[in-house]
Amino acid sequence: MFTNIGAFPSAVLSEGDYLVFAKRGDQVYNREFQVIAGAAKEIEVLTTVY
Repeated sequence: MFTNIGAFPSAVLSEGDYLVFAKRGDQVYNREFQVIAGAAKEIEVLTTVY
């Protein structure tokens, strides 16, 4: 578990299943994702619906 502040935080993760949380004001958003060894991936957590 770690905390990062900013629009584009980054992390290097081991292979596995993860859940990311993002907080904006009083709202909390989340997204599940999977890391596969050798595959670079960007994860986007949307805080609004377009």
